[in-house]
Amino acid sequence: TQFSKLDIEIVRNGIEASLKRLKQPQLHGLMLHHADDLRAENAQLLYDLMKEYKDQGHVTKIGVSIYDSQQIDFILENFDIDIVQIPLNIFDQRLMKTGYLQKLKRKNIEIHVRSAFLQGVVFMEPSELPDNLHGLAQKLAEMREHCHCAKISCADFALAFLMQQNEIDKVVCGVNSIDQLKQLTQSLEKLPVIEMNTFSSFAINDTSLINPSNW
Repeated sequence: TQFSKLDIEIVRNGIEASLKRLKQPQLHGLMLHHADDLRAENAQLLYDLMKEYKDQGHVTKIGVSIYDSQQIDFILENFDIDIVQIPLNIFDQRLMKTGYLQKLKRKNIEIHVRSAFLQGVVFMEPSELPDNLHGLAQKLAEMREHCHCAKISCADFALAFLMQQNEIDKVVCGVNSIDQLKQLTQSLEKLPVIEMNTFSSFAINDTSLINPSNW
C-alpha cells in the first residue's frame, strides 16, 4: 500500500464532510480504522494530516483502531497518538493479561473498547454457534452456567468484566433500537461487582475464535 497526495486529499475531504454532517466545529477523536495503514509507504503523509487537524483544534485526539499487541508496539514506537480502540471481552482477554492496558495508560492514551459482546456470541446458546465457532462452545456454556447460578444476565456479566478494568475509558456498544439502548444504560446502573479472578477462566487465546476478522 502506498499513499499519494491525492489519497490524502480524499481523506481530507472525508473529514471535512463529516464535520459538516455532524454540524460540529470539533470532533473528540479522529481515528484510523486500519492501524496497518501507518505501515504503508508515505504513511507519514496520513499521520501529518491527522496531526494538522489536531493542531488546528478541529479534533481533540488522534488515534487508531488496533487488533493485536504487535500493532500497538509498532504504533507506540513510531507515532504519537492520543487514543486507541481495542478488542476486549470476556473471551478475548489478551491485551489485559499481557499488560497492554497498563502500557497504554502509562503513556496517557485514552482506551476505547469494542467487541464487548464478541459480536453477539455472549448472547447465544452454544448450540446456536456456527460451525467455525464450535471451539467457543465449552467456554460459552461455562459462562452461561455461571451466570445462571449467580442469577445475573450474560450481558451484565460481560459488561461488569469491562467496567471493572480501571484502564478502560469508554466501551463501544452497537444497538439496533432505542429499546436496546435503554436496556444497556439500565444495565450499567446496576452492574454487579465480581471478583476479577472469576473472569479469568473464560479467556480463550485462539485468535481464529476470538478475532472476528478471522471468522
